[in-house]
Amino acid sequence: ESETLTGTAWWTGSQKGKDYTLTGDGKVVLYVEAEKLVDDYGAFNVELQSTKSSDAGHGYFMTTGSDKNAWTAEDAAGAGKIEGIEPEGPTRASTLTEGHIYKITITRTGQDFIVEYYDDTTKEEYCVFTLKGSNFPTEDVNVHVIAQIGTYKVIQEIQNTPEEPTEPEKPTESETLTGTAWWTGSQKGKDYTLTEDSKVVLYVEAEKLVDGYGAFNVELQSTKSNGTSHGYFMTTGSDRNAWLAEDAMEVGTIEGIEPEGPTRASTLTEGHIYKITITRTGQDFIVEYYDDTIKEEYCVFTLKGSNFPTEDVNVHVIAQIGTYKV
Repeated sequence: ESETLTGTAWWTGSQKGKDYTLTGDGKVVLYVEAEKLVDDYGAFNVELQSTKSSDAGHGYFMTTGSDKNAWTAEDAAGAGKIEGIEPEGPTRASTLTEGHIYKITITRTGQDFIVEYYDDTTKEEYCVFTLKGSNFPTEDVNVHVIAQIGTYKVIQEIQNTPEEPTEPEKPTESETLTGTAWWTGSQKGKDYTLTEDSKVVLYVEAEKLVDGYGAFNVELQSTKSNGTSHGYFMTTGSDRNAWLAEDAMEVGTIEGIEPEGPTRASTLTEGHIYKITITRTGQDFIVEYYDDTIKEEYCVFTLKGSNFPTEDVNVHVIAQIGTYKV
């Protein structure tokens, strides 16, 4: 079944939808279709609310929005920290497209929550909010959509059987890479080809780290050169950094790079498997690092408006510190 929600004004004219229950550690997946916007503008919220209220009658909830903003309120206020909120200004704006379908994935692990907005029509990340260390009770959490401006159809993705952690599909072949020092002792792996608009998915297992530390890169390089030894490439890393070089230098903008400081550090865990998804749409690329062992986003880089040629792009892993199975 589906539900259709319409909003005519922020909050005063909004319409709240039905509750979808998130039980224990798990996830709820909703598809929200922007059926009709108003003068090309629309906005909706995805809200999480605990089924348990406090003695004062308040509730625990977290509100996220297509305007790339999020907050906790009532009894959850001041607890935990939400990451992924856009700063005040033109970037904090709802940029929905009429007719597009947005896949919303709400994942709970203990007191931590991830709410991911993904444009399933263009296969592009829209925004991601992460709440760590909240004071949500252990009881169930209800998830609902609130239409603010525009008309939206909401459908829940139903799993036929309870979702259980699964091992990645065993590849026909794998490679093991070892790095002993940044760049001077690194080992580059084989190329996996990204043809036209499509995606490559790699699983990188951190088999062995060095004194609890490890790092690797995922690099994209065009198969076309400009007739010199240079090429078009983009390098991303588990240290939450990314850059363009050679012929791709200073073209396009990479989003998702952590600022200089302690947050820009590789925090891999030995034995964990990291799912790397590289998606191409024209001149735009998304490289997503996901910790498939704990089911948690690690980092995401988005390159828009690059000058990569239309030819194929090769993707390879570079082991910097530690041993990795790809």
